[in-house]
Amino acid sequence: MSMSAEGGGPQPSEATPLKQGGGQGGRQARVGRQDTAQIYWTFGGAGTRDDVTADLPPASASQTNILLLSNKGRAGIDTTTGWLSTAYTALLICGWYFFNTIANVENKRTLNMVSLPCTVSAIQMLVSWVWFVTLWGTGIRKLPRLMSWEVFWVAIVPQALMHIGNHVTGQLSFAAGAVSFTHVVKANEPVFTALLSMVLLKQTFSIWTYLFLLPIIFGVALAALKELSFTWIGLWGAIFSALFSALRSVYAKRVMSDKKALGENMTPGNIFSLLTIVSTFLSLPIALVVDYHELTSPEGAWAEGVREYGWDTVIWSAARSGLFFYLYNETAFIALSRIHALTHAVANTLKRVVVIVTTVIVFRNPITPLGAIGSVIAIFGTLVWSIAKAKLG
Repeated sequence: MSMSAEGGGPQPSEATPLKQGGGQGGRQARVGRQDTAQIYWTFGGAGTRDDVTADLPPASASQTNILLLSNKGRAGIDTTTGWLSTAYTALLICGWYFFNTIANVENKRTLNMVSLPCTVSAIQMLVSWVWFVTLWGTGIRKLPRLMSWEVFWVAIVPQALMHIGNHVTGQLSFAAGAVSFTHVVKANEPVFTALLSMVLLKQTFSIWTYLFLLPIIFGVALAALKELSFTWIGLWGAIFSALFSALRSVYAKRVMSDKKALGENMTPGNIFSLLTIVSTFLSLPIALVVDYHELTSPEGAWAEGVREYGWDTVIWSAARSGLFFYLYNETAFIALSRIHALTHAVANTLKRVVVIVTTVIVFRNPITPLGAIGSVIAIFGTLVWSIAKAKLG
């Protein structure tokens, strides 16, 4: 299980264990091995290994029993088979689309008031805690328990670093230009995924699959050349955001092959909650270092935004964007663990279209005919590439 662009969803795929060392002297280390630690590193709660809900590959997705608000056995409702399973998955995808769209709109409004991407990112991470802490505190969701500190440092922390890198660089791009442009550029994530898979996983595809990356590159280039609100920060922020997202996906394939080795109650929702916790502690010092002057100076961006829009307006806008940001990631995280890779590709493509069209309408961003053509080529190029990867290998 790995996560897709915008920090949000797992990529249904095969996983391989992380290897350390080399030759006969090297060792293969599965995170969470009991011979390295006999104690659990826990966020609380008790459970058995049988309670672990694995993030199964698409072929076994119908066997999962992952509920948005509860874990296995808590709700008493079977969402694993029949029409209820289909309806539940469809509901999750609709929630993913809705929360993602609202999060993008609220996020851009916040950045328009205070153009401090790192600070806004930190606020959003903090607000996210309201959701999962409430679920854990009320017992609606079982607390995750990591098998060992090795799991934490090898599986969770690196992914959190990539998650915050994806989010902060994406915020830099959103602040510098149009939301639609950022999403078009981030459509080139498959290019990075293919390259990183080759380097880190030694995984290669057919020559035809690689050729299907060319429309994505061409579409992004055309959209960038014809973007009326083009800025270099907006372009490079989106590129690095896509790179971090692809790196996180590839890394997750290496280290998260065995969910039971990670610990107990390691459901998709709980895994994302753990990533958010670590990302919060990473984002706070980044915001203080990067935005210190703008936060403390009477003439800084924060003071200026508060004077113009009001303290409560700025805070509540950032809080709303943070809550919707977390909800969209969690619904995507859970929904995409239940569907086939091709269904995921179609859903992700349509999601990007919905976000782009909505933000263009809401913020009235002008777009040239050639820019629109480039956007269409890039976005649907990702869908064609996903199909080619599944069919051609």
